Amino acid sequence: MTKIYILPNDLENLTYTDLKVDKITFKNQLTEKDFRSDLNLLRFAILKAYGARGTLSEDIFREVDKTLSSLDYIKDTKTLCITLGEILSKFPDYHLQVRLNDELCFKREIKRRNVGKNLNDTDIHWKGIIDKDSYIIAITSFPSGEWPGFSDFISKAMKNAKRIIIDLRGNGGGDDSIAFRMAEQIADQKIQTPFLSDIKRNTPETLTIWENNLLFMKQYFDDPNAKKQIDEYLEVNKYNLKSALNGSLKEFTEGETNEDKNWSYDTSKGFKGDIFILQDKDTGSSGESTIDFFEYFPNVTKIGYNTIGMIHFGNIGRLTLKQSGVSLNIPTKANRYKDGRFIEYTGIEPDIVLKDGEDAYKYFVDTYVKN
Repeated sequence: MTKIYILPNDLENLTYTDLKVDKITFKNQLTEKDFRSDLNLLRFAILKAYGARGTLSEDIFREVDKTLSSLDYIKDTKTLCITLGEILSKFPDYHLQVRLNDELCFKREIKRRNVGKNLNDTDIHWKGIIDKDSYIIAITSFPSGEWPGFSDFISKAMKNAKRIIIDLRGNGGGDDSIAFRMAEQIADQKIQTPFLSDIKRNTPETLTIWENNLLFMKQYFDDPNAKKQIDEYLEVNKYNLKSALNGSLKEFTEGETNEDKNWSYDTSKGFKGDIFILQDKDTGSSGESTIDFFEYFPNVTKIGYNTIGMIHFGNIGRLTLKQSGVSLNIPTKANRYKDGRFIEYTGIEPDIVLKDGEDAYKYFVDTYVKN
């Protein structure tokens, strides 16, 4: 068993309150004191708040912390941001991101194939399209809140469609709870997924960066239902933080699981026609878990190219380094598959892999409609 990497002595003066987003200064040039202050805050957050701790090897945490602690003084903020992105890329986690002025400082190399654009050409996150006897549910993102007309369109599709197409190309994720409800509505039964229960980290530090991100997201939501949901999350987090501080909440907790070893998909229920999922390398996070919700459906075919592989870590927390203004997305939980697969960076492979330049919807029409 790997030995736990304990918090280094030079970080012991930091507490969870230091991770709160307040009094941020944005400096293009840093003094060495500024540089060390931000570096230590980041090291503290990675060790005490990052949700991958307990899932990824302690050797990675040890290596990254020692690399960070031994960095020579970097004066330029942009250079610092790029350097931090390169170092943190040692963690196999696409959600762990470093930004400056909301721009990624380090991008991992991604091999893409162009398999066409999402059929949703609107500014709204979903669009229902009827193409003769094919009903298309084109989803470009998964924002929280109510989706007016969404469930009604699915009901019409189940009644009238010969085929249902779920277009997830370019869908980078969001809140996948509505995707799970969509899958159960199409199945007309409670479904099982390939996931084990998730593992949430509940240190005061983790709960603080989670609160940071909730407050950050709330300011950009216009939907009152979405804001209401954020407020509910904040209230739960407030209670959890109190419990973490008094020692009544474990550092790692497993979420609820719907696993039923005796379950099998009931083909007498739900949509009887064929279901096609269109995917590409920009399908990520909740876009990928949406695909996973349909894994046990016997009538699903996936078309396109591998998804990005941004699935094993989630519930993003936010940290802003107080001297440089460099911000980080830091996951607070880990996701696991029942069969032990690990597809971060690799992604979900479709049943039909297309060549670069082949449009997934055109392929569907030519292969399954015209023929």
